[in-house]
Amino acid sequence: LINEKGLPPIPHDFWVSRLGFQQSDPVTDFRSGGVLSLAMLVHIVEACPHVHGRFLPRGDAHVLPFGITCINVTD
Repeated sequence: LINEKGLPPIPHDFWVSRLGFQQSDPVTDFRSGGVLSLAMLVHIVEACPHVHGRFLPRGDAHVLPFGITCINVTD
């Protein structure tokens, strides 16, 4: 499933089921927020692992899809 870059292929359901995007191609979710949304998503994952961890299956915010939630907050 994971390629040599450490990412699942695009399109793939992994982007929806595990990473919290709306479509199997995550690019479609960035249409409104653009590069700023991507930068904010990366920042949260790298600099705030405790926040990102809340969105994982055992976290208290796991019912919210992480990817699209970050994009919508940036918008």
